[in-house]
Amino acid sequence: MAEVARVEYKDLTQPTIGTDYFLGVWEVGDGNSGSFLIKLEPNGEAARSLGASHGTWAVVGEEVRVSWDDGWHDVIRKVGDGHEKFAFAPGIALDDKAANVTAARKIEPKKTESKR
Repeated sequence: MAEVARVEYKDLTQPTIGTDYFLGVWEVGDGNSGSFLIKLEPNGEAARSLGASHGTWAVVGEEVRVSWDDGWHDVIRKVGDGHEKFAFAPGIALDDKAANVTAARKIEPKKTESKR
């Protein structure tokens, strides 16, 4: 330990999961035993294969929040070793009870090209 000059701790308010972690296509449950796809683009745009297809997204803390044009909101967060999608009906706050909670899995990771 004598050789350690300083230990820096990450601010707990800063996310440890970045934007790149969520980019790509996610398969999520629809709350009725079915599933649909959510695609998260680098420009903050989102698309889905169910309902109003357009939305926008942002990383907040350790989760991604998607706002759909029809007023619904989806939140994808890491839970244990997997992910879950929380769906919120129009007018429901994200800290209220979700309309449904289903599994979420990334099926098409968006790879970023390294620039050299």
